[in-house]
Amino acid sequence: MQCIGKRGNPLSIYKNENEAHEAAIYTNNKYNLELSPYRCNKCENYHLSPSKTQIIKSNTCKSNYGEFLSEYNTKYNAKEHSQYLKLDHDSELTPYKCNTCKKWHLSPKNRHTPSIICTTCTDGNKKPKELYFTKKGAQIRKTIILKEQKIKLKIYKCPNGDGWHLTKGNIK
Repeated sequence: MQCIGKRGNPLSIYKNENEAHEAAIYTNNKYNLELSPYRCNKCENYHLSPSKTQIIKSNTCKSNYGEFLSEYNTKYNAKEHSQYLKLDHDSELTPYKCNTCKKWHLSPKNRHTPSIICTTCTDGNKKPKELYFTKKGAQIRKTIILKEQKIKLKIYKCPNGDGWHLTKGNIK
């Protein structure tokens, strides 16, 4: 029986605790990842998992699918878990600092659009706008919003800062 990880990829299998422990030491040394062996209740073999103390579910931030996101106290812990997911689950994720909870989350690399809250610009509801660091980042976010929310947006340079905004309205 093959165990499948959260992202649908097969997990590495170790027949006993010593084998799993040796694999954890090798991975820890080679990739600087803190992994621990655990016995699987399904297959009764061993798998590796990041240190449980590093992975906490958010109370505030949810994915597009309504699931609470994993949160990390440091960028290092988020990066470490992303490296584990790449190795064991073949998932390309990148850490980002959340504007809402101020913790670190992971985002698929193809959806990552670095931004901050603009200190001067607001939307039609007087809420601060996202300020994308690059025009390419704003373009990626524009495409995602069109695909998922069916909202057509335009990109424009922030008149007060160094970055890019999205708008539903006309560009002056």
